[in-house]
Amino acid sequence: YGTATIRGIVKVENGSLPDGAQLYIKMGKQGENFPGFRSTMPDERGHFLIEGVPAGTYELSVMIVGVPSSGPPRTVKQEVTVPDGGLRDLTITIDMSAPVKP
Repeated sequence: YGTATIRGIVKVENGSLPDGAQLYIKMGKQGENFPGFRSTMPDERGHFLIEGVPAGTYELSVMIVGVPSSGPPRTVKQEVTVPDGGLRDLTITIDMSAPVKP
């Protein structure tokens, strides 16, 4: 456990989420699939808070889940570095008009 906090907002641009869809955020150390893995869901305004984070560099992945699809979910990734005891504010934007990456 650590003392850093990541606070942010997820914005949806050029469209809206499909009916029944939800945003899901997962965070992990770069290069690791599951060690140190944490997840959260933003509130209805897109705001999220991840507390107790050890200092370091992490990758946050925001995914749209809960809709049937034949391909991979729409995902946006962002790297964030937090110092011990620090607060990091982020804005992550999902462009609904961009093609889905495999």
